[in-house]
Amino acid sequence: MKIDYPDDPMGRWRANQEEKGRVKMSEETVGLRDSLAAFAQDMEQRLRANDHKSGWHDMTARELMRRLWQEATELADVINGKQGNIIKEAADVANFAMMIADNAREEATTDAQ
Repeated sequence: MKIDYPDDPMGRWRANQEEKGRVKMSEETVGLRDSLAAFAQDMEQRLRANDHKSGWHDMTARELMRRLWQEATELADVINGKQGNIIKEAADVANFAMMIADNAREEATTDAQ
């Protein structure tokens, strides 16, 4: 199912990612649970806030895991009373987990071809 994103500035990015097999928009992904859809939006906001950075496709799983642990520590600090935003920190942790999975999926797809 092809989905157009006429008002979405990320539409071309998504179309490119769909072509590469990295993003699949389907009835299953559109029909996410409310809590997951809201959290996915939080994750996307955090990713967009960091679009000026180089991205994760050239990072190793070990490098990404190190960053995930740093973000998990920041999340734990906020949970334990340090000033911060739990939702943003949780989204950062989830984004690094997603990056690890995304690179693994891309590697598996490349290996299968």
